[in-house]
Amino acid sequence: MSKNISTLITKGKSLLDNFKYTFFLRAASAGLGAAQIVAVVLFLDSQEQGFFYVMQSLIALQVLGSMGLNVALIHFLSNQISAIKFNEGRISGPEVPASEIFFALRYTFKWYCAASIAVLVVLSPLGIVFFESNSEKMVGLNGAWATICLSTAVNLLLIWLLTILDGFNKVELASKYRLCQLFVAYPLTWILLAFDFGLLSFGIGQLIGVIFTMFAILLLLKPLLIDFKVFWEKNRQTKWRAPFWNFQWRIALSWISGLFIFSVFSPLLLVYGGSIIAGQFGLGLHIFRSLAAISNSFMEVRQPLFGKLISEGKISELDKTYKKTLCITLVSFFAFGVFLLSMIWLISSYTDIFIERLPNISFLGVMFLVGVAYLIRMSQATYIRAHKEEPFLKVELCNALVTGLCAILLIPNVGLNGAVMSYFIGSFCVGLVLGTTVFMQFRKLQGYSDLI
Repeated sequence: MSKNISTLITKGKSLLDNFKYTFFLRAASAGLGAAQIVAVVLFLDSQEQGFFYVMQSLIALQVLGSMGLNVALIHFLSNQISAIKFNEGRISGPEVPASEIFFALRYTFKWYCAASIAVLVVLSPLGIVFFESNSEKMVGLNGAWATICLSTAVNLLLIWLLTILDGFNKVELASKYRLCQLFVAYPLTWILLAFDFGLLSFGIGQLIGVIFTMFAILLLLKPLLIDFKVFWEKNRQTKWRAPFWNFQWRIALSWISGLFIFSVFSPLLLVYGGSIIAGQFGLGLHIFRSLAAISNSFMEVRQPLFGKLISEGKISELDKTYKKTLCITLVSFFAFGVFLLSMIWLISSYTDIFIERLPNISFLGVMFLVGVAYLIRMSQATYIRAHKEEPFLKVELCNALVTGLCAILLIPNVGLNGAVMSYFIGSFCVGLVLGTTVFMQFRKLQGYSDLI
């Protein structure tokens, strides 16, 4: 009896530590992202800002290579690893699950290597062709783009290593390594910006942060990978692919839909409006995505609690907690937004640094509404996912399709206003309305009472 209680206490402490480091990682990532906004404004001119956000949009095409494979790998490893025992950096356990784990790691490593090569030999040249075909030129742009592609290619291999840690339920350790990467890459980037390295700073800073973190993880994982290989050589009969791909294709569609929601705007605005307009939209979008990420963390960290209340059948308490957390999420977003806009107004009263950097106030107002719609939709998705259901894929696909089509049709004709209209139509009119409909239908099928 006492042994069971001790085990429960140990597991509870482990979950609390995982929660603490995960929350701190999200907060640090959002905070450093917000600081990056300030660095962009302080150290880049308006043209460089525009090309920076265009490059960030283009490099997001890397998801076509990774296809959400890391999420599916975590899911697979977490189900297999329960039979494996870890002891002082080595493993022991049944041959079949150990050999299946190594086969999955071996296969996904090849996949990530291929994706890294594709970034270098396909995406990098395509980006150079895109920039060269554009009427607006900038010295050193191709070199900066090539550096970002190189750092992204190496980062895909780091994602594979971090995924292994997550899948082995070493969430706390993985969070520490991610924090290490962030606190190496971001400050180094800002130092390089201060020394006038320009757009090269971002690729170099990320590359050094990635390499430093990757070698640290390799030193830790090398003995484990060798042990898994020994098991695999004894038993090469594996049947892991079917359940793996059945889960992975849903993640891939969800990630690809994000390309149309976030990544088509800046390149289109560069072509039809110029680098300054592209930079204004990119900076405005970056601001509200950072604010939304900080606010959404209040809801995301509640998902384990939601799952616990569901398993215990405490639905009324679940709904009460959900509504309270949603209010906190929206109020924090409003408070952060008011604070940030007040700071921009205050700084603008002393300097004109933001005049060419940000779009007009109507754009910021629309983006605030889009942020509210996004947070409500993500909160609804978190609530449903706590039930181990995923009906929001069709919402994301519809949102992406409408947003992408509107952008392609409207931006060539009305420029920045077309981008704002596309974002509003997709996220607010389609995403929020359709997402709320799915959410209410789900509650009705579960037999839950109305939230209001």
